[in-house]
Amino acid sequence: MKNYYKLVSVVIAGIFHMAAGCSSTGLEGADATEAMGDPTCQGDGCLPQDAACDATLPCSSSMSCVSGTCVQRSTTVRPEGSPSMKKYYTEVSDDLTIRYRVAGNGDQVILLVPGLTASGEVFERQLEHFQNSTDYTVYAMDPRGQGESTKTATGNTYEQHGRDVGAFMQALSLTDVVLAGWSNGVFDVMAYIDQNTAANLRGLILIDGTPKCSGADNTTEWVWYRRDDADGYKQYYTQGFLFDRQNLNTDFATWMVEDPTPEYLAWMECIISQTPDEVAALLNETSAYLDYSEDLAALDGQLPLLYVARTEWAPLVSDWAQQNTPSATVEALGKHMMFWERSEDFNAILDEFLVTVDNWPVSP
Repeated sequence: MKNYYKLVSVVIAGIFHMAAGCSSTGLEGADATEAMGDPTCQGDGCLPQDAACDATLPCSSSMSCVSGTCVQRSTTVRPEGSPSMKKYYTEVSDDLTIRYRVAGNGDQVILLVPGLTASGEVFERQLEHFQNSTDYTVYAMDPRGQGESTKTATGNTYEQHGRDVGAFMQALSLTDVVLAGWSNGVFDVMAYIDQNTAANLRGLILIDGTPKCSGADNTTEWVWYRRDDADGYKQYYTQGFLFDRQNLNTDFATWMVEDPTPEYLAWMECIISQTPDEVAALLNETSAYLDYSEDLAALDGQLPLLYVARTEWAPLVSDWAQQNTPSATVEALGKHMMFWERSEDFNAILDEFLVTVDNWPVSP
């Protein structure tokens, strides 16, 4: 019985800890050891720079544990009032409160949905880009179980995420939305479209994600996984989230960018860690059965479509688009987080696409 209560207390403490935010210049808040899950150290007399670290051996308050080593956190912080730090809550159902960020003050709404284990904070450079806009209002939401939104015991599927996107739009009265999903956030937005059609949309942006998760061969198809998982890719993530989370977080964050600096890794690993292990594993495993290809193909010519893919994936994305959505614009750029790492280039692509949206005929 003691072990049972200990387990419950650890889980509850972990869930409440998820409310802490992250910063691209290091961990938000004064104490990096808190983010490592150790409330006893208090940041005094703990591990110095270059020491080996993990969740049970935390670094001192000026350090972050990155890839198992204590590294100095940057003292640079965002300017006060930075748009990516203007965060709000909205209750969309009895069990779910969504945290979101907002920038701009225009009539055209853009809604950004992050991928597996990520939060809306990853779109900070898009929020900064639109912070003074009088044409666009940009929302970046934390999906259920991710970031600072509610961690629920049920509903951790992309089908439910799609319903959550719809409930979020309804709660904030968002209409004629340009909807964008990054990575597995594409499943969130495609589930929404599958459930609601695209009647409330003015445009759709897929950022290095796919409408179909699994196929016969992920080297020749626009999919994440092989159905037979012969390369072990799906198992690596599902099992990694459950049994090797710290290494998985580091590998995942490193894979996303061209230049994984210590500051970036500390920030991204903090964000990834906000999603509980079981939630991350379940989302990954159940995503393998999703296929919204027909939903996406049906949108060809109905509204503007933009696919931004990392350079290595772009040929497969282009081939699919030519066969299924020839009206779509396909752009190749950097790696998985190109919208953050190459934000100027990405934002220029986004601006150009929004001109297309503005000029697109509005259905009567």
